Amino acid sequence: MKSKTFLIFDPEEGYAEKLAALLSKEDLDFRFRAFTDPEKLLAAAREEPADILLASETGFPVEKRQEYVKALQEKTRRLLYFGAETEDEEEIPHISKYQSCRQIFRHVMAKIHRAKNDGAFLREEAFRVGVYSPAGGCGKSRLARRLALMFAEREKTLRLSMEPFSDERNGAEGGNVADGLYYRRQGRLDAGLWASLCPPQKDVDFLGPPLNPEDLEEVSAQELVQFFSQASDYGYEKVVVDAGCRFPAIEAVFTWCDVVAVPENGASGGKWEQFLRYLRGTGREDWEDKLWIVKNAGTEGSREEMEALRQQWKAEKNRRKSLSGAENGS
Repeated sequence: MKSKTFLIFDPEEGYAEKLAALLSKEDLDFRFRAFTDPEKLLAAAREEPADILLASETGFPVEKRQEYVKALQEKTRRLLYFGAETEDEEEIPHISKYQSCRQIFRHVMAKIHRAKNDGAFLREEAFRVGVYSPAGGCGKSRLARRLALMFAEREKTLRLSMEPFSDERNGAEGGNVADGLYYRRQGRLDAGLWASLCPPQKDVDFLGPPLNPEDLEEVSAQELVQFFSQASDYGYEKVVVDAGCRFPAIEAVFTWCDVVAVPENGASGGKWEQFLRYLRGTGREDWEDKLWIVKNAGTEGSREEMEALRQQWKAEKNRRKSLSGAENGS
């Protein structure tokens, strides 16, 4: 029997229930309960004090918010809010709700300094590599394929493609990115359905691009990030995303990925300079910091190309490790 109680409160229809159901499937020492009504939440907390409450701050009536929060804090060991970090972070930590269920739980544990006690669940997240350049025909998709194959030599790897009018397909079986987004919106995307959308391969699992570019027109970068996160949780250690050229996908890749690889041919000329000016104009320096310029490495599929790519990746990892060490030491 689960020894600890984890309450989830959010007024968005179906959200709390879905999150609680997904977390309940994991091997965690928590009993997850979902609520959409603040009165029912308060009654449950009074009946059985909870270890953790993750609540939507905006879900409480404005005129009674302080009253609810005070009462819930008395009956809950730790209260956290869904939302962006604020100046009141030390008092009540905030967790972004736009993540996969594993990431939400992982971040909750980190916020309340209990990650070590839940190490079985808090496995290392998939390392995420995006591929992008504003220039067309510079080898983005080729680089994405080679990176995925390189990673797959040692780790389970997924490649996602957002490239419009791509000639790459999963074949007779499987689906595409638009299918995955559709099922996620319906709340039906789980490990079983994922296996049919993206059948396991002997080298790299691959989910192809939408059949029609219009399929992504109503999809926000935020929703793409959520989809990328959920897909990466299906057992992958590396994920490679070919960003294509449509803006929601580009923004999602730069937001979500740890590294954004750019083919050397696509990192020059007027388009590239304009793109760098755009990045700097956003005020988000981390976007530009993620860039990794990859030199051309010979004929596609050759041993020389793969070896050159391995060496460049090794050098890039060492460079980033060095920069991280310098920042921590300053």
